[in-house]
Amino acid sequence: MRDAKLIDAFRVQVVDVLVNAINTLAALCRGDRSGVGDIQRRVMECSAAGFLVDFLSVRDDALQTSTADAIAAMCDGNRDSQVKLSILSDA
Repeated sequence: MRDAKLIDAFRVQVVDVLVNAINTLAALCRGDRSGVGDIQRRVMECSAAGFLVDFLSVRDDALQTSTADAIAAMCDGNRDSQVKLSILSDA
């Protein structure tokens, strides 16, 4: 899936690269002007949410801050994303 290339950056171990990829993801989600959350939905389909939830437990302030921001952008005005993330965080 072509849309998953940004998510592939989540597999690296360099924090600066992760933070940049997560910030890009947040900006994409915030820029979703489709009215129906197309970008937010695609991000969820690429398994980004699982990575983001995992990154919240990493002890790095920049990574945690950018991750929380991306989660907020992914869920903003999108009830489906909110529900899916709540299920992931309970697991």
